[in-house]
This record gives sequence, structure tokens and C-alpha cells, in this order.
Amino acid sequence: MAQMISGQLCLFFFSILYGMILGMWYDFFRALRKKIVHKDRAVHIEDLFYVLTAAFGLFLFFQIYNEGRLRFYCFLGIFCGMAVYFFLFSRLITGIFCMSIGILLWVQKGVCTVFFTPLKLIVKSSCKSLKKMKKTIKIIRKSK
Repeated sequence: MAQMISGQLCLFFFSILYGMILGMWYDFFRALRKKIVHKDRAVHIEDLFYVLTAAFGLFLFFQIYNEGRLRFYCFLGIFCGMAVYFFLFSRLITGIFCMSIGILLWVQKGVCTVFFTPLKLIVKSSCKSLKKMKKTIKIIRKSK
């Protein structure tokens, strides 16, 4: 009997941990929305992706830890884990995610600048050359 109770208590703590992981996963999407402006359709797609991944993770959680049986205390643990996360850790983790996404965007902008600046110069010089050639062709045609 004690082993059964300790197993259920362990499952309850794992569900609290899973609730905290779900909170972090949602905060990742919140930070992404703060750093990159989205249209409504993209937000809906992100929300749908979050719900599908959370449901799939919940399905795997119940399959792995509880042989597929749904227990009320597991859902209560997930809710408690999310609440604890959002009240205690959400601001800190969201700030870390925002800073990380900002750094990644800054690096991406720098890398794109390094790679696309030569391409822009080539295109600009080609356009200038083509305009000069066009003027030359017009002058030649007029003189004939």
C-alpha cells in the first residue's frame, strides 16, 4: 500500500514538473511574440502548435508514467505546476527568452548584412552599368 501511495505521489510531482515545462513552453511563444511582431493568423497558428504539442506531450506523459490512465490528481498537479511557474518564475524566464531571441535576431541581422552587402553592391553596380549601356544604345540608334 505504501509503495502505491509513493508511486502516486511521485506521479503527482512529475505532473507538477510537466505543468512547469508547459508554462515555459508557453512563455517561449510569448517572448517570440514580444520580439517579433506577428499578424493574427500567425498567432493563431502558434497557439494551435502550442496546443497540439502540449496535448501530444500530455498523451506521452500519461502513457509513460501512468499506463494511459487519466487521474484527477495528475491534472491538478499540472495546473499547480503551471500556477507555480507563472507566479514565481515566469518573469525571469520570459526575460531570458526575450534576451536570447533578441541576441539571435541581432546575430541573424549581422550575418545577413555580411552576406547580402556584397550582393547588393553587385546588383547596384550592374544596374548602373545597364543604365549606361541603355543610354549608349539610345545614342547609337539616334545617330543612325
